[in-house]
Amino acid sequence: KPPTLDGKLDDEAWAAASARGGKAVVALSENGDALAATPRVAYLCHDKDALYVAFVIPTAKKLTADEKEGGDVWNDDEHELFWQPKKGGPYGHLCVNVAGAKFTEVKDGDAAEWKLDTIRAAAGKTATAHVVEVALPFAAAGGAPAPGTAWRVNLAGHEAEGGAWLSPAATAGSFHAAATFLALTFE
Repeated sequence: KPPTLDGKLDDEAWAAASARGGKAVVALSENGDALAATPRVAYLCHDKDALYVAFVIPTAKKLTADEKEGGDVWNDDEHELFWQPKKGGPYGHLCVNVAGAKFTEVKDGDAAEWKLDTIRAAAGKTATAHVVEVALPFAAAGGAPAPGTAWRVNLAGHEAEGGAWLSPAATAGSFHAAATFLALTFE
């Protein structure tokens, strides 16, 4: 059952994602030479229609979310999802700040059939964390992957205070280095 996008982690899908290996720690600097003081966690799951990602920043402090939809969201406290369905092909890029404002683009080629405007996001805050949930419809990525298909992905983010850029893998100084993306295999 897909999660309800409401900025909460109370859906069964997120617990199942964690139990089945759909969890990543986003804590490494983009150059791979330092760890974040406050590591983030990302959860991933999917159904036949979409890939779902939940990003969590475990902090009670107020975070920056100044940018509006389509703006320079990467300047805020934000999360980023990169997806490349075919190695060497175009890849999608989503930035979403802790208020749920999004920026999307396609890089390294033409993907006219991708429907980036169908990507949805919701943000929420608890007493101890900021949560952003994302639904990436497979229509926004060129179609649903068959079981066993591997996409290349990156899960990243920016800490506005201090300007740290974080990822689960060293990206050689740029989140856009598709050769450094991680493999995500669909069951």
